[in-house]
Amino acid sequence: MGKQLDLGKKFEYDPTFTGPVKRRSCTDIICLFIFLGFIVGWAVLGIWALKYGNLKNGLNNGRDSSGQRCGIDPTVENLPYLFYFDVTECQSSTVPYLGCSTKQVCVSQCPNTTFYDTNEIPKVIAIPYCTYEQRKKNTYDETNCPKWFVPSEEVHNRCLPSLSTLNNKTLTEIEKTIENFSSIHLGLWASINTGSTQISNSGNHSGFNTITAEFVDSWWRILIGVVVAFVSNMTYILMLRWFAGFMVWFSIDVGVAALAAVTIYFCILWQNSKGGMNDNEDSFLALFIISAIFLVLIILLLIALRSKIKLAIALMREGSKAIASATSVLFFPILPLVLQIAVTAYSILVWAYLYNTPKSKLANVPFVFYILNIFGFFWSTWFVSALSQMVLAQVFAEWYWTMRKRNLPFFALTAAFYRTIRYHLGTLSFGSVIIAIIGTLKFLLKNRLKKVWGLGIICRSGCECCFDLLPKYVTKNAYIMCAIHGQNFCRSAKDAFALLMRNIVRVFVLNKVTNFVFFISEVLITVGVGAAAYLFLMIENSHLKDDGIPVIILIMIITFLISCLFFNVYSVAIDTIFLCFLEDCERNDGKERPYYMSRNLWKILMKKSKTPKYE
Repeated sequence: MGKQLDLGKKFEYDPTFTGPVKRRSCTDIICLFIFLGFIVGWAVLGIWALKYGNLKNGLNNGRDSSGQRCGIDPTVENLPYLFYFDVTECQSSTVPYLGCSTKQVCVSQCPNTTFYDTNEIPKVIAIPYCTYEQRKKNTYDETNCPKWFVPSEEVHNRCLPSLSTLNNKTLTEIEKTIENFSSIHLGLWASINTGSTQISNSGNHSGFNTITAEFVDSWWRILIGVVVAFVSNMTYILMLRWFAGFMVWFSIDVGVAALAAVTIYFCILWQNSKGGMNDNEDSFLALFIISAIFLVLIILLLIALRSKIKLAIALMREGSKAIASATSVLFFPILPLVLQIAVTAYSILVWAYLYNTPKSKLANVPFVFYILNIFGFFWSTWFVSALSQMVLAQVFAEWYWTMRKRNLPFFALTAAFYRTIRYHLGTLSFGSVIIAIIGTLKFLLKNRLKKVWGLGIICRSGCECCFDLLPKYVTKNAYIMCAIHGQNFCRSAKDAFALLMRNIVRVFVLNKVTNFVFFISEVLITVGVGAAAYLFLMIENSHLKDDGIPVIILIMIITFLISCLFFNVYSVAIDTIFLCFLEDCERNDGKERPYYMSRNLWKILMKKSKTPKYE
């Protein structure tokens, strides 16, 4: 017989234990010093990148077909201008965002004369791998040489044709070099003009500027959308407070119905594409099969767990009560959100300046700098997230371990925030650095295997799933146990893991059901607010470009972030109450040692035992 897994010693009855301990000591202080030292080093990296990086040139300078930045990267450092082989292939409106399909190379100067295959070879522009000498001796690769070009001018570091130099003869000769092109001179002239315009837009970022201007003009519409998002989330949470069962099943039914609709839609697309000229028949069939399999699995899972979902409903109802008793917790995550936005903005800024720093300045360690920046982003954001989780966990734990819930201290949130800052920043550093290391490895693994198919995809997905288990089942619960008992990260993680493993079936049901319900709820609120914004713009008959789609998308993104903000509070509340409930069951018996759980929670979770004793 193998050695049985040690699940630790159960919590014993302690008459002095009444919730989160008040007398604490600092935990994992060494980790805090390491974190502060890293922040200083990250700041130095940012200052260095700001000093040597040239963001303006990096944004304006184009990239050749191999991804090199003209005038910046070593091999093209003396070739500042981007030359397009055939600007007629750049007419799409997506060019400013997705680039042009024609070959592009960096050159030292833009051409000042006309050239086409039937014309004499001019010695005016030295294109890499297509030099004048190679063209004259006919020793070049055709894919590396343009079939035509005309006198061009430099616009945003890009060579664009000078339309005033084009005449009928030139257009006629150029048309002969372009396959499947109309012989109408105006058509070619217009194509060159349109392509040049789209290339110019990609240089001055006019697409971005247009969208930005649209956001500025619609600031009051976006503000209304934010208000509606807040009200919608508050309303949804209040409905969970009074109609938890209905809201849970409604969310599940809507999610299943949506998946069924998607499955039917893919089936119709597949049927319509059969026997036709459409090349997407196999793709539609694959999407139909995948969605159908997911639909069947979810239905079977719901049938198997239908009786267990009552556990999630009961905990959601208790979480709503806890939030209602300390409504300030709904607004507290705004502070961590602002901090995370600041961290994200700083890491993006550092990355942008590093990315636009000449390779000669980076010497031999550019990759290390990028890794440090990525690691700093993960560590800082997870640290801020851990701070929010521990503060909220202390509030909800104090609510649970208060026998008369209405007697929760008025300044419970303030006290929890002070205790976390005063004693447990080291623990937050310890837990967040573990996830930061895992997040960085996951990021590198994802980029390393992004082009690997088959077994590589399976291995990558499996590794990512394993990486996601640690943040979910260890660190978050460790923060909760630390919030309650004030112990270091390792001891808290060990106690939380042992407690959860002693109740593994309940843990599985709770996590899967509540996560699914929260995700469906976030999507429903986001889609609902997005639909309302669309109807509002239609009724208003707005003259915004693109039918106001960018504004609607921004409103939906903000709504989803707000939903995540609210439901993260809800998630911490449920996880904390669940851990407290499990500890309550081990410490007390409902007889001589009264339970702290509510009667409603007892009815769902402890129905086989005798009626508990309450003080």
